[in-house]
Amino acid sequence: MDDSIRQQSILIKELEEGMWTFEHRSNGTWLDRYLHDDFAEVGRSGQRYKRVNYVPNSIAPFEATIPLPNFELKFICHECALATYDSEFKQGDKHEFAHRSSIWVYTDDRWQLIYHQGTAFKP
Repeated sequence: MDDSIRQQSILIKELEEGMWTFEHRSNGTWLDRYLHDDFAEVGRSGQRYKRVNYVPNSIAPFEATIPLPNFELKFICHECALATYDSEFKQGDKHEFAHRSSIWVYTDDRWQLIYHQGTAFKP
């Protein structure tokens, strides 16, 4: 792996992990920078979300396992990458696990999350 790809891989992993921190997920400026305008998600519940559904002030504190378990990154093309991993999420009485996939695109001189999907599983 050449240095450029290695650096981009590290950056995307850091951004993906940032999505799993309350500090970033509750920060509208951070979300505006790293969620693509056309962002869409199919959550672990099967519910669909769009960029407009992310209202940072409405999120309750949560904890997630970081580093993200089983993280892998594959470049689909020079400006598009697929991240896959497992998540462990705790919020109040909730304790949830999911297999996750995210598609990141390089646009406007930065990586942005354009698609995310979660599939529930029991460890």
